[in-house]
Amino acid sequence: MPSTRSRLLLFNKPFQVLTQFTDDQGRQTLADFVRIPGVYPAGRLDYDSEGLLLLTNDGKLQARIADPRHKQPKTYLVQVEGTPTQEQLSQLRKGVTLKDGATMPAQVRQIPAPVLWDRNPPVRFRKTVPTHWLELTIQEGRNRQVRRMTAHVGLPPLRLVRVRIGPWSLAELPPGEWKDVPV
Repeated sequence: MPSTRSRLLLFNKPFQVLTQFTDDQGRQTLADFVRIPGVYPAGRLDYDSEGLLLLTNDGKLQARIADPRHKQPKTYLVQVEGTPTQEQLSQLRKGVTLKDGATMPAQVRQIPAPVLWDRNPPVRFRKTVPTHWLELTIQEGRNRQVRRMTAHVGLPPLRLVRVRIGPWSLAELPPGEWKDVPV
């Protein structure tokens, strides 16, 4: 039996793509972009989030990346509605209490608007409400955690793009594209 080499793919997941290979509702899935048999997502990224998703054919590597016990830091660019105050940023840095318990502290800072690809459909804007961008890094990976954390402190998220997981970065990878990286 031929040996299968370990593969790790960096994929820039577009908006409204499921992080699975099948869907009975006709939505776009990973199968529309990644046609490599035997690779599976190491973790997840919400349907309405964009950015870095790692896929591998190596079960041990998948566990090391996805298992919360290994606490891989995940960095997101988050466009929020409103103007962040120092108090709101401080709350995120200390951790907030959500319905499923307290979060670990986040690293967060306000940043200038990043240069990103256009999203389709575009983000909804209200003329009377400003938007700002945050760079937020967490060690956990609860369901919709970043969205819930920013909303909890009064900064509803409009767009969320994951740009880094541990040592792996999205860099200049266009949406819908993937590349092999050394394991």
